[in-house]
Amino acid sequence: MRASMLHSIFINRNRIYLFLFFAFLVLFFSCASKLKGSNHLPKSELEQRQIINTTTKTVSSDKIIFLNYSISKKENGTKKIEFISKILTDGKIKKNSNKFISKGNVGDLQCVQMNHLNKPLKSVILKNPLSKIIEYVNEANVLEKRKIETQESPFAIRLQLEPETKFIIINEITAPNKKINALITTKIY
Repeated sequence: MRASMLHSIFINRNRIYLFLFFAFLVLFFSCASKLKGSNHLPKSELEQRQIINTTTKTVSSDKIIFLNYSISKKENGTKKIEFISKILTDGKIKKNSNKFISKGNVGDLQCVQMNHLNKPLKSVILKNPLSKIIEYVNEANVLEKRKIETQESPFAIRLQLEPETKFIIINEITAPNKKINALITTKIY
C-alpha cells in the first residue's frame, strides 16, 4: 500500500511539474514577442492603419485577369463580341506563357488596357478567334493544315493587369495600316 501511495504522489508531482513547465513556456514566449517588438510599435492607431495599408498594397499589387467572350460574324461581315465572364485574382503571369502575336493582320484583335483618363496602358494582339487552322491526315496519310473560317467562337484572354487599369477595350484590326474598329469595352472595377 505504501508503494502505491508513493507511486501516485510521484505521478501527481510529475503532472504538476509538467503543467508548470508548459505554463512557463507560454508565458515566456508571449512576453518575449511583446518585448522584442516594443521598440518598433507605432505611436498611434493611425500609424498602425498606414502600416497595414502599405503592406496590403505591396502584397496584392500583382493581379491576373481572365476574360471570357464570344465572338460572332454577321452576314454583312461585321463582328460582334459578347462578354461572358471575368475572374480577377492575385498573381503574376510567367514570361513567355501567353500566346499573343507581335504583329497583327486584318481580322486579328487588339486588347488594350485603359486607365480612367482613357490613356492606353498596355496593348496585346490576339489571332482572329474565328479563323481556325485544322490539322488532318489526308488520303495519302500525309499531315496537312487547312484554314477554316467559323461564324461564331468563344475565346478567352489572360492578362497581367496593370495597377491603373479601369477598363479593357477589344478592337478589330480592319486594315493593313493598323486601322482599328472598337468591338467591346469591359469595365474592370
